[in-house]
Amino acid sequence: MAKFSIQGIESRDVVVIGSGTLGRRVVLVWASQGGSVRLVDSNEQAVKEALTWVEVNLPGRVKAVKGTEGKVTIESSTQKAIKNAWMVVECIPEIQKAKIDLLGQLDQWCPEDTIIAAISSSYNSADLVEKVTEKGRARVVNTHYFQPPELPPVDIMSSGSTNPAIIKLLVAS
Repeated sequence: MAKFSIQGIESRDVVVIGSGTLGRRVVLVWASQGGSVRLVDSNEQAVKEALTWVEVNLPGRVKAVKGTEGKVTIESSTQKAIKNAWMVVECIPEIQKAKIDLLGQLDQWCPEDTIIAAISSSYNSADLVEKVTEKGRARVVNTHYFQPPELPPVDIMSSGSTNPAIIKLLVAS
């Protein structure tokens, strides 16, 4: 498998698509690491509620993990949000077709060195990549965030095609 590296990770965003219960918790995990996080959702009310929840809970999370408070912004356009992403985490509802479609779009739209993280407790990520190119499948990873967010943050699993260098990078993050 080819090497995988991400250029300028410290100046790039983590993008979370979906502002429901899980999406806002994923934003909280990454925002407590000091970087820039973009939250994408077309539901204005849901994204406002998620942002308020993150703002209330971020100081406690930062203290609990001895982190650094990052910057959280909201975006309604997925294509605009992902232009500067080093990682995109999909947190949309557990609808297999919707996840398949989104991962396929992300594969087309994201920079080639962007990690695409699927979150699903119902589907194996290998079953969600049918619209992702063969080359793109090497950057798809499955993640499982623990709840509540005060627990250690995330399990990282291969989709069956994931470049092992991605898993190493995420473990170190």
